[in-house]
Amino acid sequence: MSGLVLGQRDESAGHRLSQEEILGSTRLVSQGLEALHSEHQAVLQSLSQTIECLQQGGHEEGLVHEKARQLRHSMENIELGLSEAQCLVLIGCAHLGNAGFGQPPEHSRVGETEAAGSGTAAVPGEPVAPG
Repeated sequence: MSGLVLGQRDESAGHRLSQEEILGSTRLVSQGLEALHSEHQAVLQSLSQTIECLQQGGHEEGLVHEKARQLRHSMENIELGLSEAQCLVLIGCAHLGNAGFGQPPEHSRVGETEAAGSGTAAVPGEPVAPG
């Protein structure tokens, strides 16, 4: 992952990140979140199988249930981050006027309806569209 901090001024170079650099960084973060989400899904599936085995006579059932609950919560937060990153990329692309630039693949469109109906501005300084 690059060492860029979005919106932070690079004093040595004396310039701010361009919109294209911000979009690129946002895409990179989105890819990382998608990978993390996949890993969490695999761990949760494994824990679910463990729960099934423990219900047949195991001792640590409560601990496994708590881990599964925490993973589900973490996955919800990851999905929210993915939705927000996708919205930022789409808004940025629309702002730059690059049709088709940054369109997320169909399989990664997580929680679009929740993000679209949130009623909050995705980009600071831009007005919120009436719902």
